[in-house]
Amino acid sequence: MNQPAPLDHAAVAALVTPPGRSAIAVLRVQGAGAAATVARYLKRSSGARVTLDRPRVVLAHWGAAAGEPVVVRVRGADEVEIHCHGGAVSPQAIMSDLNRSGVALISWRDLVRREAAGNIEAEAVLALSEASTLRAAGVLMDQLHGALRGALRTIQDRIHHGAEEVGESAATLARLIDRAALGVHLVAPWRVAIGGRQNVGKSTLLNALVGFERAIVDERAGTTRDIVTARGAVDGWPVEFLDTAGIRPATDELEKLGMDRAESALGDSDCQLVVLDRSRARTSADETILAACPHPIVVANKSDLPPARDGWPGGRLPVLVSGRTGGGIRELLSRLAAALVPCTPAPGAAVPFTGRQVERLRAAHASLMAGRRYEALRELGELLGGE
Repeated sequence: MNQPAPLDHAAVAALVTPPGRSAIAVLRVQGAGAAATVARYLKRSSGARVTLDRPRVVLAHWGAAAGEPVVVRVRGADEVEIHCHGGAVSPQAIMSDLNRSGVALISWRDLVRREAAGNIEAEAVLALSEASTLRAAGVLMDQLHGALRGALRTIQDRIHHGAEEVGESAATLARLIDRAALGVHLVAPWRVAIGGRQNVGKSTLLNALVGFERAIVDERAGTTRDIVTARGAVDGWPVEFLDTAGIRPATDELEKLGMDRAESALGDSDCQLVVLDRSRARTSADETILAACPHPIVVANKSDLPPARDGWPGGRLPVLVSGRTGGGIRELLSRLAAALVPCTPAPGAAVPFTGRQVERLRAAHASLMAGRRYEALRELGELLGGE
């Protein structure tokens, strides 16, 4: 096929469906002359050309009468969607043709940024594409629909009104920053490490928490040597569980590596489930492990067996569970949810959800506290974007 001469149009094209195997792929073409550029490649089965002069849906072939069948949705002269066979070959061929006609190829993420009303809305769409639970997606949808933007505009208005409103504005910024502990985990899950001595039932507990046999369970000590991870949801919030090696004096280099990784996971995680064997006597190792955990929940496992414990480390009241039977798992999940999200935001509440947003909010708060109102306004303006 003879290639048409490149057109001098500021148009862009992006593949907006995930790459790989699929039944249908969707490409979006935007910018000046988008419809006219696409029309140059469309043919009817009869060989007749196709015009895209008004909003409509067109069934045609790409490049030639016997070419790739496509469905073209015309949104306007400057926006067109092309639906073709999925996979890699068909969309890549169409994108190559468009590129030769002067259309710039961009990623779907860049297309989102181009379309969004502002920075926050673009970030919300990108985050929604990675949200793994409906509850997390619901909070992000609130931000997409203006919850965070509206809260920031209110703060800006108060700062403009004068010094008497600065204190309330700073307090509102502080509350938003506090909610970021939830917001930044709407996509990146909370990390919950399961730790304890060997053979207290950590792997069995992991399997009970996620509802399937993720970890291998064996009576022999030291079965788990590397970190075993499994993703799930706790009260609708995304969580990644980490099953660690049983902590004990290492007998070889491999076990030492497992101990080091276990201790690192316990220290770096957002919350730790410290598992104790309720059927065995307490040891000093239990207290040592517990002391190394910044945010522990004590789990007394094997509640289906006769108890042998007298008191609990640090006087903490444990959650009684049986990883084998599932007893107490619901209560443990409830305790964990309360630890991860102690204050659930109301529907429609403003929640910052990216590191960029948190950084700007902290800078604006610091400026207000130092009496630098105009610097705070500048930070908020950069955070909003698209104004």
